[in-house]
Amino acid sequence: MKTTDQDHALTAVIEGHAVQVMIDGLSDLSPHVARIADVTVPTDKHNPAAWHTVFYYAMGAKFVQALKARGGYADVHKAFGSLPASSEQILHPEKYTTEPDWPDRIELDIEAVKAAAPKGFELKGQDTLGEWTTRMLFTAEPATFDAAEALARGWGGDAEVTLATSGRDAKVVKLWVTSWDSEEEAAEFHTALAKLPDVRASARDKRLVTLVRSSETLDASIAEALMQAGGKARITLDPAK
Repeated sequence: MKTTDQDHALTAVIEGHAVQVMIDGLSDLSPHVARIADVTVPTDKHNPAAWHTVFYYAMGAKFVQALKARGGYADVHKAFGSLPASSEQILHPEKYTTEPDWPDRIELDIEAVKAAAPKGFELKGQDTLGEWTTRMLFTAEPATFDAAEALARGWGGDAEVTLATSGRDAKVVKLWVTSWDSEEEAAEFHTALAKLPDVRASARDKRLVTLVRSSETLDASIAEALMQAGGKARITLDPAK
């Protein structure tokens, strides 16, 4: 099952490849086409769809250019057989091409999470959000908009589980365990969480930050139980491929 993070990475490779082929074919006739890969911010900065377009097409093309510079289109085509492991590698191509950096492995104790779930809530899914989605969470909030890129840059890995009630007016709670490249970056992320309106509880332990998100107000004891369940995750920092 692909995660949100893996889906972002795959889409960026596919669309980035298509854009680069277009650049190669049209840049002599229309030199401005080559500048597509240099776009980093959409015209409408507060439109999430516009940000995703920039990521898939422009940043994806920049990633493909890094592969092409290393080994031509042969290297680009090889990437389809050995896909980037995360959106982090799209955002920082060197973490795929020259200094491989694979996401930390975080395995939540699902039974512990189920036991800590509020009454009436059931497990609805597991996911990995990745650096790009983390950045978008901060981009969506005016208080963290300007710092969003810097706050997400140190992402090392994450695992999220969604709990929800049934019915039309379902309530949703998310437990999210994240890891960071350094304690300083973990601390910056943890501090910034206070500016996100749906964060109900959070805690940092060196390079790890665990948090509970919900659109609904949560009893402190429920949030704490979920946090403790998150603390039972099996984590491998800095794994080899």
